[in-house]
Amino acid sequence: MKFLQDRLFLANSLNHLLVDILNAQRTMILTFMVGVLAIGNTEIGLYSTIAQVSTSLTQPLFGWLVDRKKYYWLAPVGLLWMIVFYAAAIYVANWWTIVLLIIGAFGSAMFHPVGTERVTTRARQMAVAGVTTASAMFFLFGQLGFSIGPIWGGRLLDRFGLNGIWIICVAALPVAAFSYYYNQQFRDLHSADIVAAPVKSKRQRITKADIFPEGRWVMVTFGLLILLRTMPSQVGMIFLPKLMSDQGMTAGMQGFIAAFFMAGAAIGGLLGGMLADRIGQRRALIWTMALSVPFIWIYPIASGALLPILVFLAGGLLGASHPMLVVMAQSLFPKSMAMASGLVLGFIFASGSIGGALAGYFADTYGLAFVMQQFAWGLIAAVGLAFISIRRT
Repeated sequence: MKFLQDRLFLANSLNHLLVDILNAQRTMILTFMVGVLAIGNTEIGLYSTIAQVSTSLTQPLFGWLVDRKKYYWLAPVGLLWMIVFYAAAIYVANWWTIVLLIIGAFGSAMFHPVGTERVTTRARQMAVAGVTTASAMFFLFGQLGFSIGPIWGGRLLDRFGLNGIWIICVAALPVAAFSYYYNQQFRDLHSADIVAAPVKSKRQRITKADIFPEGRWVMVTFGLLILLRTMPSQVGMIFLPKLMSDQGMTAGMQGFIAAFFMAGAAIGGLLGGMLADRIGQRRALIWTMALSVPFIWIYPIASGALLPILVFLAGGLLGASHPMLVVMAQSLFPKSMAMASGLVLGFIFASGSIGGALAGYFADTYGLAFVMQQFAWGLIAAVGLAFISIRRT
C-alpha cells in the first residue's frame, strides 16, 4: 500500500481522522448533558437526525464546488469549522450547545466530498492499488476516529467534564495546518484529468456498465439498498452510548464499548475494500451484509464479556460495505467524483439519520434494545436488493 507513504493521501486521511473524532463527540456530549437538557432517546435521535440531514443535503453542493472551482482548501477549513463550533458549544453548556453542534457538523459536510475525491484521484494517478482498497484505507481513518473518539471523549468527560473536549479541539489544529499545506501543493491534480488519461491497470477502471445492470429501476433499488444497509450502522453509532448508559455504565465505559463498534467498522471497511478488489463488488457486498444480520440482532441484548466482541463483529461486517458503495456511486459520475462522493455520502448519512430518528421515537415506547434489533430485518431486505441492483461479475 504505497499510497500510505504519499503526503496528499496522508494529509486527507489524518484530516478525516480528526473530523470523525469530533463527530463522535456529538452523541457523547448529548448523553453527558441528558440531565441538564432534560432530553431522552427521542431528542437524542432527533438532534442527531437534524445534524445528519443538514450536512447530507449540503455535501453534494460542496462536492460541486470542488469539481467546478477546485476548492481543495475545503478539507482543512471543514476541520477548522468543527473545531470552532464544538469549542463554542462546550463553552456555553446550555441549549445553545445543541444549535452549535448542529452548525459545527457542516464542517464534516465540507470535508468529506473533497477528501474522498482527493484520495481516490491520487490512487488512480499512482496506479499502485485497487481504488476500492484506497477508498477503504481512507475510510479506515474516519472509522478509527469514530472508534478513538468515544474512548478519548468519555475519559475526558469523566475527568474534566465538558471542558475536556477542548483538549481534542486543540489537538486537531496542527492536523488542519498539515492538510491545508498538502492540498495546496496538489491543487493542480484533478479527477477529470485522471479519468481522461489512458487506463494503466484494470483495477483502476470504474464505469457504470461495470457495476450496474441496465434497467430503469436499478438506481431506485440501489438507493433502497443503501438506506436499509446504513440505518443499523448509524443507529449503533448514535445509541450505543445511551444503550450502555441505560445499563448503568459510566461515560468512560460507554465510550469503551462504542469504540469496539467503530473499531470493527474501521477494520471491516479496509478488509471489505480489499475483498471487493479481489472477488468483485457484488459478492463482497452480499456476503458482508448477510453475515452482519445475526450480530445486529444479538448485540443489543448481550452483556458481559461477549458484548464488546459482538459489537466489534457487528460494526466490522456493516462497515465492510461502506467503501464499496462509495466507489460504486463514483462510477455514475466519473468526471465529477467530488460531487458523486458528496451525493453518496450525503445519502448514506441521511439514511442513517432516518434510522436514528425512528429508533429514538420508538425506543421511548418499546425499549431501545428491542428497537435496535429490528433493523436486522432491513439488512435482510438489502441483501435481496443487492441481487437486483448490482451487476453479476
